[in-house]
Amino acid sequence: MDHNHKLLLLLAFSRVTESVHKTRMFARTRLILRGRSFVSSAIRQNEKKIENLKIAETLKAEPIEDFGKFPGMPKHTPTLLEKKFLVWSGHYKTMKDVPNRVEHEQMSKSKNWARVRINLYMLGIAIVLCGFMAYVGKRDAKRGMSIEQANLNWHKKINEEHRKSQEKNE
Repeated sequence: MDHNHKLLLLLAFSRVTESVHKTRMFARTRLILRGRSFVSSAIRQNEKKIENLKIAETLKAEPIEDFGKFPGMPKHTPTLLEKKFLVWSGHYKTMKDVPNRVEHEQMSKSKNWARVRINLYMLGIAIVLCGFMAYVGKRDAKRGMSIEQANLNWHKKINEEHRKSQEKNE
């Protein structure tokens, strides 16, 4: 490649990058002007790093760039119900043993365990109630009671009451 060809490629590349930069800036300003500040996740991560650096400077400590890199670090403050789930699922023996902050993974495991147990209890209750209703239905059938007969009696009673109210009005 000769020198002029290299200059043309360099000029074309700079124009392409400049147009890409302008397009990104235009898109961002357009979104901000609409009242929605859609900031990409990369920019948010950069802002978090800068914020961590500022905090580290004020505390005279080493900056932590990403808290997600440390899996054992507690991140979630459990509510009273979530503490009950943690105890119920067997992670802790009593409510007093539950710390103020627990790992997300531990919390999600205990919530899933509680969700499964609650669903199984509801299933058991539904099965018992279905059996009870079948028993009541068979007992009523032996007595000669039926839904159809109860419906007819109810309509007969309502029609009689309506006729009596009509007679009083006349």
